Amino acid sequence: MNKGALRGLTLALAVLCASAVQAAEDGKDSDDHLKKKHEALEGQAKAQRVQAEQMRDLKQIQKQQQAQEAQEQQEAQEKNQQQGGQEALESEKQQGAQEKHKGPQAERSDASSAEREPLLRRGDQLPDALASDESLRVKDWQQSRLPEPGEGQRWIQLKSGYVLTDIQSGIIEEILLGP
Repeated sequence: MNKGALRGLTLALAVLCASAVQAAEDGKDSDDHLKKKHEALEGQAKAQRVQAEQMRDLKQIQKQQQAQEAQEQQEAQEKNQQQGGQEALESEKQQGAQEKHKGPQAERSDASSAEREPLLRRGDQLPDALASDESLRVKDWQQSRLPEPGEGQRWIQLKSGYVLTDIQSGIIEEILLGP
């Protein structure tokens, strides 16, 4: 073989080797790039799982807080009702004590108001005796110049005024004093 052909062959081999080395490096770079991309996607998936778990935990905490608030609210209402009942009892005790200290004249004037109305407050429950007494129910609220009761409500007339109550629960919605 001649030198020119040998040189050409050597040059061709060198180019082929360089191409093979470049292809191997490109393949290696491609594999590294794919590995990095795969790791990034795995990291994103893990972050999404963690975020979903945190959202579930947050929702569970919110539900627990809502349940606790509802329970505290119910306890507060029960406490208010108990306090209202205690205040009515204390008021009756005070009235009884005052009546003991009154003279005979005062006793005669109190005889006309022997049936005293209990102390009523908005948000309290109307005593069953008053709620069930149909003779106290205001059938013609317009004639009595009262606001129209809402659905599930009715007016009750007492000596000192009118009470708007919820029919189902007996809770006092509004109190209007006067005849």
